[in-house]
Amino acid sequence: MKHNSIKTIWVAGCLLVAGSPAALGQWQTQSFDLAPGWNAIYTHVDTMHSGIAALANNTPVNEVWMWKPPVSTAQYVTSPDEPSDAKSRWASWKSVLGDNSSVLKRMPGNFAYLVKLGGNVNYTWSVKGKPVPPRYQWTTTGLNFFGVPSVPSNPKSLEDYFADAGYLLQNTKIFAYGGGVISSTNPGQVYGPRKTLAKRGQAYWMDAGTQFNRYFGPFSVKLQSVTGAHFGDHLSAYRLRLRNMTAADLTVTLAGVDSESVPSGGTAIAAAAPVLVRGALDTATLAYAHSVLSAGAQTWTLKPAGTVGSEVEVVLGLDRTTMTGVSGSLYASLLRLTDSLGHSQVDIPVSGKVGSSEGLWIGEAGVSQVRHSLLPVTAGAPATQGTDVSVTVEATPLANLSGEKLTFSGG
Repeated sequence: MKHNSIKTIWVAGCLLVAGSPAALGQWQTQSFDLAPGWNAIYTHVDTMHSGIAALANNTPVNEVWMWKPPVSTAQYVTSPDEPSDAKSRWASWKSVLGDNSSVLKRMPGNFAYLVKLGGNVNYTWSVKGKPVPPRYQWTTTGLNFFGVPSVPSNPKSLEDYFADAGYLLQNTKIFAYGGGVISSTNPGQVYGPRKTLAKRGQAYWMDAGTQFNRYFGPFSVKLQSVTGAHFGDHLSAYRLRLRNMTAADLTVTLAGVDSESVPSGGTAIAAAAPVLVRGALDTATLAYAHSVLSAGAQTWTLKPAGTVGSEVEVVLGLDRTTMTGVSGSLYASLLRLTDSLGHSQVDIPVSGKVGSSEGLWIGEAGVSQVRHSLLPVTAGAPATQGTDVSVTVEATPLANLSGEKLTFSGG
């Protein structure tokens, strides 16, 4: 069997707004706690189904600015950038302009944004979108503006979260926004990473100089497809690899999570995807054991980074026998990966569709007669058909179950 190449999800691909990968129906709400003034957020859901004007309707959100990472050393950034329409590193949406006149019209996932909140009270902005696996682009030619996939409840401090990232924090300046106007002290440098939480959905400026970083959590995930585990109506297996990024044993847990309700105009979801997790090979029967994910979470204990057993390949499938909807029905949900340190949460969309049985037949086939004539072949003479076969097939078509007898003849 030929498999798609496995791609590392933290390596940035094409980060164009119009090219954001689309999931097939999984939905999740992400909430951002905003203070009056400027706030930095990081999206773990893709909201490309809706314009920002609709997402910000009836809210005090006045402006949204998307940071587009520098693509060359010519755009080296040494301090947090103030949003400006004159800078190519920013694209903006403004409520006074709306979607039609704003440069930025929609909010793809895996991007850092500055959000300007009007009024004088705090506000929680909740947006519904399609969860996207994390993907990061780290540059050593300037500041990095990003957020981490930390757990939503009881997040760890920045110091604890990056404890296994080597000397990253020792060599890094971190800046955070606290609301209010942008000034020489906002965003302000974070001098106490031990007291600053690594909150999910919050973005930070990080300047590590020339130090390269590939640590964004205690475990990393390599996916067969960066958009998620989409089986369509025919894919039988999907692979992902888990890698321990810490210096101690780490347990990673995989659980299934239902999708939230589908927004108006979205594809209806028949039920959660019936995910199967492949187990060990039985050498006697040469068959793999499997577990039904809905029956309970699955765990893997990984050895310290760089040692034997620090990585594991996870093979997933769908129990299509339970997908009883009509052809094209969508079964979709989420795969949630968490770690025993309580640091990270990675949500991966999973989906499958009911295939069509059109043209398929079931029944019995029997060979009624076989005629063959063996003739000598003379050098230079044309080849002669040597065997005629007539096969009678009695089959019941799945479409109307009327029962027909078909006869196929061939040589």
